[in-house]
Amino acid sequence: ILTFEIMGMLTGSPWLAAFAAMGVALNGNLAFHATVTYYENAALAWVFGAAYCFVQLWTQQERPAWWLGVFALFAALAVSTHERMAGFFLFTAPAAALRLWWLNRLNPHRLWETGRAVFGALMVGVVAFALANNVFVDGPRPLIEYFQSKSTVSINTAGRAGGWMSVVRNQIGVHNHAARLVLWNLGWITPILGFVGITRLWRMKTWAGLALLLFPLGYEVLSIGYPGW
Repeated sequence: ILTFEIMGMLTGSPWLAAFAAMGVALNGNLAFHATVTYYENAALAWVFGAAYCFVQLWTQQERPAWWLGVFALFAALAVSTHERMAGFFLFTAPAAALRLWWLNRLNPHRLWETGRAVFGALMVGVVAFALANNVFVDGPRPLIEYFQSKSTVSINTAGRAGGWMSVVRNQIGVHNHAARLVLWNLGWITPILGFVGITRLWRMKTWAGLALLLFPLGYEVLSIGYPGW
């Protein structure tokens, strides 16, 4: 449903939106996960909700601060459900803030208005993250220790790599493996159609559609490329 809504806003065509939604609905991997109880299902639902708010922020100029706040809420819930979802917001969060600044560019108080909206969205995200992780009951220590353990694993993994060349080889290996999994899961037709769609977005200067690519790009950089994450 969210795919249909998002693509409908980007293309203005219910047929193209339905085609994209059917592509998601008929994906074998997603169809399998829909039949089981798995926490990534809920995490991806939050990510799709954030993507909906992100596209709203890029396609219309009404209530941008409100959409930024809801985007922060969904982002916090997604990361709380599964920390690897943080990659989806590596580039989209600053892009959303920059978009808000652009919408306020004609406002003589644009710095104040943008700063207030970004600070409000940040507070929404922090409070949602704290509530979702039970910080107000257990305190922040368990959460801090968990992320410290993740950081230690990542540093040790990078340290054992044996220099920059090994790090580069590792990066090539993990991204090559991710590409193979994408082809195995989707086949060749979907990536080809995706490439055609991206080139069309570029020619038509559909910045909202191009900005949406920041979601998978951030996931590829952080959640796949960062050792131990």
